[in-house]
Order: sequence, then structure tokens, then C-alpha cells
Amino acid sequence: VAHFHKFTPEFGQQSRSYFANLFDTLQKPIDAAEQEILYFFPAPDGEYDNYQALLTDARMSMTAEGIYDPKMISILKKVRCKHEPNNSECSNDKE
Repeated sequence: VAHFHKFTPEFGQQSRSYFANLFDTLQKPIDAAEQEILYFFPAPDGEYDNYQALLTDARMSMTAEGIYDPKMISILKKVRCKHEPNNSECSNDKE
């Protein structure tokens, strides 16, 4: 989310190149943190919808408190629904 008129035409490509060059460096601590996770527990069978509702409520609460930006939450919902269109959040306007 940006105010495009405030940037030069070259800025987008320069920014992408800059961050692409940093990717490996920035990925290392993420990989290290993931290696410390001993177990991953997916939502139990039959609880996936409840788990998704819990996450939706948490996002809504943090958006109301000003922690999350409403426009960004809207964009992220579109991304989630593109990848998992059957999620219950994709058929309602709660977020």
C-alpha cells in the first residue's frame, strides 16, 4: 500500500532489487528460528473452522485496537481467499 505519486518511476525497481539482494541474509534468521521448532501441531480434525474463526476474531480485535491497518487486513484476506477459497471467512464480510 503506497502513495505512488510520491515516488520516482525508478523507485519500484530499485526497491525490488535492493530487497532481492538482501533476501538470503534476511532468510537466515528465519531458517534458524524454524529449526528450533520441535513440533508443529495442526488444528485437530473437525476443529479447523473453529481455529479459523479464532484467528479472524483476533485480527478483527487487533484492527479495532489500531494494531493492524484495515486496508492491509483487506489485502491479506484477498490473498488467503485466493489460496483457500473454501475458508468460511471468504463467504462473509466480518473482516
